[in-house]
Amino acid sequence: ACPCGSGKKYKFCCRERDREVLRPTDGSSLEGFESVQRLIDRGCALLDQRRYEQAIGVFEEVVRRAPHHARGYTNLALARFHQGQTVRALEHARHVVAKLEPENVFALGSIVHYAMILGFEDEARAAAEALKKIRAPDPGAHFKQVEAFARLRWHDEILRTASRVHEAPDGVREDLYFYLGVAAASVGRYGEAL
Repeated sequence: ACPCGSGKKYKFCCRERDREVLRPTDGSSLEGFESVQRLIDRGCALLDQRRYEQAIGVFEEVVRRAPHHARGYTNLALARFHQGQTVRALEHARHVVAKLEPENVFALGSIVHYAMILGFEDEARAAAEALKKIRAPDPGAHFKQVEAFARLRWHDEILRTASRVHEAPDGVREDLYFYLGVAAASVGRYGEAL
């Protein structure tokens, strides 16, 4: 599955977006781009296979070769998290927001998750506040937002985000309905919880 959380295979989801981000714009060879793309594909396959230690090595190489590419860091953070390296995972997610993409939904959502685990509730809330201001570009990003709000029990925000999700051209992920039902029931909107 794609690390963005969409539930789709990486090659049918974020691969083309990643290719556009990595594609050289200065007329240089595509060879470097293709090798980084192959590494990302391999790292994502390792994540799918739950071979996290090997995925860490692959994504470390991605960030070495393409230090401007947020996806390498967010995937490296995910692999480190699954290896019990939550502090390092949080550092990678922070790097993305501070240096590369301040509105990266996956990095901000990961900050909420990792910071809550580590007891940094103020940092988690600040990241979630930043997430509230972002219009997620796809169902995977919508899911990451809702998941982050659920970690903080921000039920009203989950329902507000859901109203934007229903308007999205890509539609709603099926697994999002669980969060929507719990949020609706938690604020007494039982008719919406069904």
